[in-house]
Amino acid sequence: MTPSARRAACGLISAFVLALVACTDEATSGALSRELQAIEGFTIPPAANNVERASPETPGRTVAQRTWRFATHLTWDAYRQWVMGQLPNSARFQLKNETAQTLEFSKQMPGDFYHVEIRREADGPPLQIQVNFVGMPD
Repeated sequence: MTPSARRAACGLISAFVLALVACTDEATSGALSRELQAIEGFTIPPAANNVERASPETPGRTVAQRTWRFATHLTWDAYRQWVMGQLPNSARFQLKNETAQTLEFSKQMPGDFYHVEIRREADGPPLQIQVNFVGMPD
């Protein structure tokens, strides 16, 4: 192979690899965005108010974090029962830890790991909740 043909072949291979990486990043980003939307829906009860969403943080390409807060007129026990019917049943999260102030769920799939921490910030009324999400997609 001549040097110019070798350079052309290397250029084509490089372009292919860059396109493949870009497609993979877009697919990962789309899947993570859908997962975040679903988790918000499973953790923010109907009639919640003062919903605050922090911008997503992506410290690296393999980790994403987001926090949201809201107020609800549910008690902690009623909210806990509601969310326990949402995340484990609909989103296939498993309860990993529970204290008087927090619920922690996680979900692991091939190549992906998601963690959700729900923290009672104030009893209210209204009850103040903060949700922390960490996703490590493939």
